[in-house]
Amino acid sequence: RLVGGVLSTAALAEVRAPLSSERMMPHGHPPGISPRPGEWNGEEETVTTGLFCVADQKVQTDYTYVGEGRGSFTQQQVYNFVGEQQGSFDRNEVKTYSHWRPRLCTMILLAVATVGLASYAVVQYLAASSPSSSSGSSCGEQDCMCGFHEGWSNTKKTWCCQNHGMGCPPDMSIQPLPGVGKLVSALQGCATRCELKGVSADCSARVNFASTEEASVKMSPNKCQAAYDLVLQQCLFCSQCPLENTGCAATAIRLFEMHNQTVHA
Repeated sequence: RLVGGVLSTAALAEVRAPLSSERMMPHGHPPGISPRPGEWNGEEETVTTGLFCVADQKVQTDYTYVGEGRGSFTQQQVYNFVGEQQGSFDRNEVKTYSHWRPRLCTMILLAVATVGLASYAVVQYLAASSPSSSSGSSCGEQDCMCGFHEGWSNTKKTWCCQNHGMGCPPDMSIQPLPGVGKLVSALQGCATRCELKGVSADCSARVNFASTEEASVKMSPNKCQAAYDLVLQQCLFCSQCPLENTGCAATAIRLFEMHNQTVHA
């Protein structure tokens, strides 16, 4: 509208408004332009699920002017997808995640794994602390006094029977070597019985007999110790009978007194 040959202020504003609206291509939606259905220029919060965890997802969408024929969207009353490199705008999405937390299935799997590992550890501990396990694993193949007959391998049974008369089978299919006594009773200290050359006697009796009857022992200044050593060579399991419990010293004293009485008579 001309007022004295000059556009009025109101008319000038009406002319400028559409021009500024068409030329303004700000970051985001220009005034009066709304997003296409299903989209909005702002933030959208959803929950996203991963393999083991879930999290809150925040999606921020806006549109940026990239030049005519260079974008994928065109500016209309709504933003419409018109094809790659066919529009003037591109859509930008910024996703952020927060409040990460494990999924229920993940917690169940972790609980099952923890229980399984704990059970395995308990079983291993009990197996390691049991007598049969400790005797079978820590005792040597030729240590016949360690963990007697518990968890022995067939090789150890054969070796101990032949060399120390221990663990021999009841059917006598394996026998001790010559000069080796055979265990014929339970291990019970000095009362343990050893069979050698067809004679079965307990460890105390064998020590006392050797101290007075064995020729190799008679020549020793300490007959009891020599007799005890000889019996251990023949019957290793007699090591559970200490020398002082054999009564050998008392027997030697009685023999010495009898010898003196004979001489003086």
